[in-house]
Amino acid sequence: PKYILEPVACGLNLIHQELPRIQQILDKNHPRVLILGSGFLSYIAYKSLYRLSAGKHVSIDVIGHSNKKLWENNGVRLLDAPNQRYDLIIDLVDNNIAISGKHSKPNCLIIIGTDKKSLAFVKFEELLWNACTIVFPSPRNIFFIESMKLAEKLITNETISVDYFWTRSYNRDTQWQKAFEDSLNRKL
Repeated sequence: PKYILEPVACGLNLIHQELPRIQQILDKNHPRVLILGSGFLSYIAYKSLYRLSAGKHVSIDVIGHSNKKLWENNGVRLLDAPNQRYDLIIDLVDNNIAISGKHSKPNCLIIIGTDKKSLAFVKFEELLWNACTIVFPSPRNIFFIESMKLAEKLITNETISVDYFWTRSYNRDTQWQKAFEDSLNRKL
């Protein structure tokens, strides 16, 4: 359905806006990737990274507590906290873990794909010392149309399943409570 294309495209845009740099990271010797969050965008970003890293020795850690069954069905055990330093961090949570500098390897790429509702405290000396790059992908960039086209293709050929997520459109301003109620009552 059309209404699911935009959120899928947002998840794809996280990766595809920085695709050359991400591909360079994935081509390294045993790169480590961290996805902060286990929601819908995280799932789409994971599936994209998994597809891009096929045949390579890439480690992808996912931190989160939601959608456990979905992640388990994809062979991913959700972690409670980062346990390494990472070459690529995709931040889809409302905390400062990604920008703390504690988990960044030299030349780390940090993609921040969510609002920070609280003040963000950054330890710049670690990020600067490690030559980290922080990017903020936006659906208002030229890559988003390509992400929409790719979303349609991946959903149509069932490369990405949206069965675990909302199955109808909701007005985010007036129907968010109904969306969550429907989601909680959904049969898996």
